[in-house]
Amino acid sequence: LDLTERRWSDAAGQATRALALRHHFPQAALVAGVAHWHAGDLSAAETFLRRALALNPVFPAAQAMMASFCRKELRDPT
Repeated sequence: LDLTERRWSDAAGQATRALALRHHFPQAALVAGVAHWHAGDLSAAETFLRRALALNPVFPAAQAMMASFCRKELRDPT
């Protein structure tokens, strides 16, 4: 993925394509959420972060990222 090069839009597209091929892939949903967040698409970021947690509610990285997203973007302490 293009996360290491900080090509956020490319990384988001790659993760989204991975999810289209393998629907139950919480790691790809997390990557898509992070990439969309860094690319500035907050709506898509929230959608993918929530999807990562829906696919695996006990996913510490997704829990931490969603909490960070809520604090920073939604001004919500959850």
